Amino acid sequence: MKLNKNVMFVLIIFVMMAIGVANILIKKNILIFVEVLLGIGLIGIYVYINEKRLFLFSFWSVMLSELISEYIPQMEYSLYFFSILLVFKLLEKKFIKKEKFNLNKLIIILTIMLFLINVISVIYNGYSLSISLILFGTLKKFSFIILYIFYINADISDRCIVLNFKLMFIFALIQFPILIGQYLFGITQDNISGTFGNSGTGILLQYFMNIMILLPIINKECKKIKISYLLFAVMILFYCAIAEVKLGFIIIPFVYVLILISEGRYVKLILNSIILIFTLAVVYSFFVKIYPEHDFIKKIDFSKSYLENAYGAEAVNRSNFMPLLNRTILQSRYKRAFGTGIATANPSSVESLEGPIAREYSYMNIHFFSLPYSIIENGLIGTIIWLGIYIYILMSNLYKYFKQRNSKCAVSILICIVTFIFIYYNSSMNTSNVIIMQVWFILSSIAPEKRVYSIDEIKESSLKNKILINK
Repeated sequence: MKLNKNVMFVLIIFVMMAIGVANILIKKNILIFVEVLLGIGLIGIYVYINEKRLFLFSFWSVMLSELISEYIPQMEYSLYFFSILLVFKLLEKKFIKKEKFNLNKLIIILTIMLFLINVISVIYNGYSLSISLILFGTLKKFSFIILYIFYINADISDRCIVLNFKLMFIFALIQFPILIGQYLFGITQDNISGTFGNSGTGILLQYFMNIMILLPIINKECKKIKISYLLFAVMILFYCAIAEVKLGFIIIPFVYVLILISEGRYVKLILNSIILIFTLAVVYSFFVKIYPEHDFIKKIDFSKSYLENAYGAEAVNRSNFMPLLNRTILQSRYKRAFGTGIATANPSSVESLEGPIAREYSYMNIHFFSLPYSIIENGLIGTIIWLGIYIYILMSNLYKYFKQRNSKCAVSILICIVTFIFIYYNSSMNTSNVIIMQVWFILSSIAPEKRVYSIDEIKESSLKNKILINK
């Protein structure tokens, strides 16, 4: 079997990139280096050739990365490895196959503006960063746009997308027996997070919320069984009780009500809301019995410290972090406006991938929350641009929803609302590969600019690929 010269060129470039990645991550003996290199190369080539395989393999490798990284630490970099593969696939589609891409121009423009601000800020502020840190920081911050462009234009049928939605729901259900087991075995509440790794409770809650929002689409496509929104919401509430995820007691009823309102099911809304309120009271009573010191409804002082200063006077928190940042990191007007630049605040256990700001101010826990993290690297203007991407998606779908009452628009709206809540609550939209992958897969797959492929078109595309490979 002879490969087309262009395909060979792409594969050679990929192998060269794999060598670079392995060189950064593996600094031990040559045998380990060769094994990792061969493994990356073989898996990469096998996955790369078939677009559907690339889609499913990259998605689920990232979804399982927190679990697998406990045994294979390099798996935490899976999103960046697959982002490189996706870039090569997009270049092949654009310049070799001469395909025309569907894109939302405003999202692309905002992303380019954010990128330029980051690059200029690094140069202006005089930070001397290694090439590996710059490349890693760029992939980390802008992997979302790579995912967006790929998912919008991938040769993937709607049937395959819906199948992946169902798999995501099944993956959510699998978490519950694991969570109960972790609780019964006395695991610390911060680590009762299923396959989502240590301190992953907030990330798991966000994953659950995004799945709950997807249920209307899953139910529409699933003919044999209908999934109860109420039952799923109650299951998440019980999880929040045993894992002490206080946000869940607020966000779950809020999102549940919004889902029913978006579907126009007002009678069911009233009846189910009564059931949910009763269940919420029972679950919260159970929560207070387990963690009496965390009764945030009765203890106002606890709620205030939780929002403002729960991690110490010299560490950033969800609120009131700007005076601390202005006093320490953002002392100049330029830094306040445009930030310190790309990768400068990047946290990492690998010394070569740790940003200078993250190293110098490690005691401030910069990476714990999205807003301070973003303001440090992007500045206030860059952060507004970054948030503007989600605001634009939210507002454009709101406009379409009120004109068409489209369920996909409703899902996009709710995903954006939940995303904004978690941007305030934790750092998932900056640091969690699982959530970044999940959110942008959902938003891209139901976006109006998504290229729709029928099964026949997918078969035709696969046939063309086979002809190309055998030439």
